[in-house]
This record gives sequence, structure tokens and C-alpha cells, in this order.
Amino acid sequence: MIRPVTEKDIPACGYLQMPLPKITEERLKNMASSLMHYAITDKILQLFPMHDGARLRFGAVLPDASVNKRKTHFRIYNEKLGIRLYDLEAYRAQFGERMQKDDLYLGYYLHLIEDALYRKTLYDTFGWNPYTPESTARMHHDYTLLNRYFIQKYNIRDDLAVPENFTQEPIFAFEPFDAEGLLRSIHQNFVPAPADAPYFFTAAMADTYIENAVRLCTAELDRFHCGKTLLSAEDFTWTPPENNKNF
Repeated sequence: MIRPVTEKDIPACGYLQMPLPKITEERLKNMASSLMHYAITDKILQLFPMHDGARLRFGAVLPDASVNKRKTHFRIYNEKLGIRLYDLEAYRAQFGERMQKDDLYLGYYLHLIEDALYRKTLYDTFGWNPYTPESTARMHHDYTLLNRYFIQKYNIRDDLAVPENFTQEPIFAFEPFDAEGLLRSIHQNFVPAPADAPYFFTAAMADTYIENAVRLCTAELDRFHCGKTLLSAEDFTWTPPENNKNF
């Protein structure tokens, strides 16, 4: 079971550039929106030296640039638990060497961690029930309502670009991502939405998740650079609703 990351979890390898902010006390028990991934990534870039921040930001949203999201998110069904998990080990086995030298592949990996934590957060902490009528569509509307808040609070820029020769990347051989379609979709997040009350997901929930995701990802990055044991799929088990095999 995952628990909040504290400063004691961060190996002293010298990669963190500044102290982490105060730990959120609340335990973090679907997928995060693109702007939440941006907010997390930009905060990580303030903490860690990266070779290419632009490639990290692109990798951090790339898994969503496909209709085959179970494949691109390395989701596997765990028969014992009766839930789908994010197979972090499988991603590292396939792209671990690239992660060592290319921030795009590191950003992709962080996206998987962020989504795994987000799913656990929704079900175990916030009590999300996807089976209530129109719940998924209304949740996505909450994301739209929060976009302006994310942009203003986290200083998010609409400047994502597809890397040169992207179609020659090994990750593109794994899945022919629709990168241009992803950019168009993300650009729509910067179009102001009319004011409305959220159905379920609030700004306070988003801030709690983003803060804890930054902690978890920075701890994982430090372990990665230090050669320590990394996170596994089973670290993100969550309590499913009934009839959950599609989740």
C-alpha cells in the first residue's frame, strides 16, 4: 500500500535542488487531466536538474495520445485483487535504458506513476463511484471547470511542441501516438469555460493530489538516480467498486 512520501524517503544523492514543501497530512488512498500532469511536471522541474525540460513535459502527457490507453498506460489485470494496475516494471524493462538518458521516456514513466496514484486517490480517499448516472462525463466537466484554476495557480503555459523526428522514436514504434491530436486537445484546455459548481472533483482535491504526486515522483526520481529499489504496480492497490473489470 502506498503511503505519503516524507523527506526521510528521499535518499541523499544530491539531486533535489531545494527542500520539499510541507508534507500534506491526508493519506492518498481514472486518470489525471493533462493540466494536472503539467502542474506536477513543472514543479518537478523546479526540484530536479533535467537535460531537456521540454522533452520531459512532452513525455509527461504522451500516454494519453492514443485511443489504446490500456496499452499505452501499461495496465494489467490482477486476478487476485480483481483490479487493473499500472505495470511500472514492464515499462522499465522496455524503456529503462532510455529513461537513463532521455527525459521524454522519464516523463512518460512519471505519467504512469501519477495516474496510478490518482486512481488510488479517487477510490480510496475521495470515494469516487463511477457507476452513478453520467458520473464519468460529469467528472470530465469538473476538469474543464478547473482548467483556468490550474493555469493561473500553477503558471501553466500552452507551449507544448512535438519533438523533431518523433515518429522515429522507439516509443512511437511501440504505439503510433497521435501527437498532433494531443496538442489540439490540450490547447482546448486553455479555452475559458463558463463558471459552474463542480460535481465531484474540487480545486482542494486537485491541490492535495498534485502536492502528493510531486512528492512521490521526486522520491522515485532520486531512487532512480541512486540505483535504489523503485515503485511497483502493487504499491498502488486500491479498493474497487463492484463490477470493476473494466477499471
